[in-house]
Amino acid sequence: APPPPLAGTVTRKTWKADVVDQALFLAYACESKRTDLILPNTKILDAVAKGLKGEAKIPGVRFYEESTLASTGR
Repeated sequence: APPPPLAGTVTRKTWKADVVDQALFLAYACESKRTDLILPNTKILDAVAKGLKGEAKIPGVRFYEESTLASTGR
């Protein structure tokens, strides 16, 4: 189990994407006519990850959530 949060801190979660199979990814990009994805654009893929969270599915891409700890300044 994760430890309880410390007073004055928050956990921020960010969804991200990694291309794990270039061939599958390029086939998807071409088939779906997503010319903006022909060269893996991490900003666009991260935006897809952020918008769809755990529902994002693109062949050859791994979508994941990243957590960071931040101080609330209290």
